[in-house]
Amino acid sequence: MKAYEIPFDKVVSSEEEQRIEDLSIAQGQDPRLYNKRAAEQVAYALDRYVKKHHLCPVVHCLIGKGNNGKDGIAAIQTLKKLGYELFEGLDHLDRKGVILDALYGIGFHGEILGEEAHQVLAANGSGLPILSVDIPSGVHGSTGFVSVFHIQATHCIAIGTYKLGHMVNAGYQAYKTIELVDFGLKKVFMDQMEEVSRVVRLSSLKEPELPKVVHKYDRGYVGIIAGSLGMEGSAYMSAKAAHRAGAGMVRLFCDSDFHLPLVEAVLSPQTIEEFRLWLPKLDVVLIGPGLSESKKEFVEQVFDTLVDHPKPLIVDAGAIPFYVNRLKKPFAIVTPNGAEMRFLCNSRKENFILFEKGAPTWIFDPKETKPYVILEAQPKLATAGAGDVLGGIMAAYLSRTQDYLESAVLAAKRLLKAVDACPQEFPLATEIIDKI
Repeated sequence: MKAYEIPFDKVVSSEEEQRIEDLSIAQGQDPRLYNKRAAEQVAYALDRYVKKHHLCPVVHCLIGKGNNGKDGIAAIQTLKKLGYELFEGLDHLDRKGVILDALYGIGFHGEILGEEAHQVLAANGSGLPILSVDIPSGVHGSTGFVSVFHIQATHCIAIGTYKLGHMVNAGYQAYKTIELVDFGLKKVFMDQMEEVSRVVRLSSLKEPELPKVVHKYDRGYVGIIAGSLGMEGSAYMSAKAAHRAGAGMVRLFCDSDFHLPLVEAVLSPQTIEEFRLWLPKLDVVLIGPGLSESKKEFVEQVFDTLVDHPKPLIVDAGAIPFYVNRLKKPFAIVTPNGAEMRFLCNSRKENFILFEKGAPTWIFDPKETKPYVILEAQPKLATAGAGDVLGGIMAAYLSRTQDYLESAVLAAKRLLKAVDACPQEFPLATEIIDKI
């Protein structure tokens, strides 16, 4: 799979979506059909949500005066046909059900004030699920900036495209989950829409296939340089995750006093001579998990070697500051967390792909015109060692595919699937590995 084959949906500014919609209308498309289709899709999405969560078929409607309110009003007509009990306003919250938020849409700017502010506070404090039409009311569609009073949605039903406001600044935190529905814009117009980024469709990603007869080396030979005194666990988790994600062989370059039970990996000392000895056999190199400042000279020697003898490379954690400060860099994918991003602020990105871990996750490739974004988030991943696990999974995929972007998105999907399978409210990284 090449980068351009990664399935994605466009992310646009509010102004760009309006421009294309106006263009389509000028060329003969009927705006009434757009409104009808959008409203139906909102109603069907609400119906799916209610049935999935076994909620009462009752909807409390917050309806504004603009286009968002028109979509809400039209959605009510479909909900009536589906058998829902409907209330305008929030005077009957004792009937339970859900709240439909259609006060303001992507054209919102300024502040929500007066009676509408009281409605927002009442909705947020009701304890009922809130489903927002297109974007939570009070969020600016192009910037993600929010009104002091804004809807905190349980689920957002984005119409047509994702908006930049869905994923930047406080806009990303204004909803828990999001889905995209179609309002009938033809492909010829959608293709003309200039996106600012691309949301990866994780559900559409396919695992790379293996032939019927497979040798362990066909599944990839991963080399991992990880671990320092007191941080041996990072090395263990990266190597274990690489095996669980499908690597046929894992060679861990670690300190001689490494004593954690990792019978699946082959151990080698962290010396440049040993690394150069095994480098020709390796399909990918992961460097950084659990490496301390004291390993700087060795890490620099590894990078020097990889400049002259390139291999697919993942740079994580302790190796990041050494890597970004180099003038000559081997091409790599760099995987910082929020704290580690400070090392990249003034770094030139020509020689690496940036995989910015977090919620959302951003992927910047110097060969791509637009960044990719993974919207799915899982609070369970806020645990020590989760980044080490991700690095191991990514190395396993990169050893097989030799494609950085494919490996990055597949690793993200695999990690999210594993953590979703953990029954614990706050799983340990080792428990996540067991679910890979």
